[in-house]
Amino acid sequence: MSSMEGKKVKVKTQFRCEICDRKFSRNSQLSMHRVVHTGEKPYNCDICGKLFSRQSNANRHKVVHTGKRPYICDICGKSFHLNSILKRHRIVHSEEKPHQCDICGKTFLRKESVTDHKVIHSGEKPFECDICGKAYYVKKRLQRHIIVHTGEKSHQCDICGKIFLYNNDLKIHKMLHIVEEPFKCETCNKTFTNNSDLKKHKMTHKGEKPYKCKICGKAFSRKDRLTMHDNAHAEETHQCNVCSKTFLSHSLLKDHKIVHVSEKPYKCNICIKSFSHDRSLKRHKMQHRKEALAQ
Repeated sequence: MSSMEGKKVKVKTQFRCEICDRKFSRNSQLSMHRVVHTGEKPYNCDICGKLFSRQSNANRHKVVHTGKRPYICDICGKSFHLNSILKRHRIVHSEEKPHQCDICGKTFLRKESVTDHKVIHSGEKPFECDICGKAYYVKKRLQRHIIVHTGEKSHQCDICGKIFLYNNDLKIHKMLHIVEEPFKCETCNKTFTNNSDLKKHKMTHKGEKPYKCKICGKAFSRKDRLTMHDNAHAEETHQCNVCSKTFLSHSLLKDHKIVHVSEKPYKCNICIKSFSHDRSLKRHKMQHRKEALAQ
């Protein structure tokens, strides 16, 4: 008689999603997962009404309304209501930008920032105003533009400068700032949640301007002033007089115009192949390096 004979062998039951074939050990987990495919959001926040696909997500969200920020950065003292947000914030101190644009090599802190940035290279402006036909790279810029036609006022947070289309959204956002602010400016008595924000604020009294525009280089003493200035750039367009294609900045338009004159000023010193853009030459040289390493 074998050692296994007479013993019950426990078979692990697996519950499979009929849409994506993902497997779960419990039927309750499968039921929760199915919501991903239906788009259903049955759980709502009883404070602001925001909807969620999972109860756990709704519970995490509610921390925002309490004003509690238990997760504190040990470098700058800034506090957050979720540990996941603190982890993302720490990248700022490490100066690590892990997400790279494969066209120009520019790096970003967040993956979604790369997606937004790549639209600039395509020259496409997919978000079009159905009233006047003006087009934008990013949806939020179209939303800001629509206010021109509706006459609706934009609502700006007086603490961080963030702009909202609706006053109700601003009210919900302001709950994030409802937290103890122990750091006080001795010049104007304004208070802050952490010492680093207080230090930045003090620069406004000294005449320092640490917030610089990436497009034109103009500097500002306050972040909200830079935000308003950036919005002005969003309205600007630089149009090609040959094909009428529009670009966000004059430098991008200049790069594009080379296509029409067929100039290729960037020459490879290895094989003498030439390119219209510096970034194309860099990509080409990478190919030479790979070939050299393979030998």
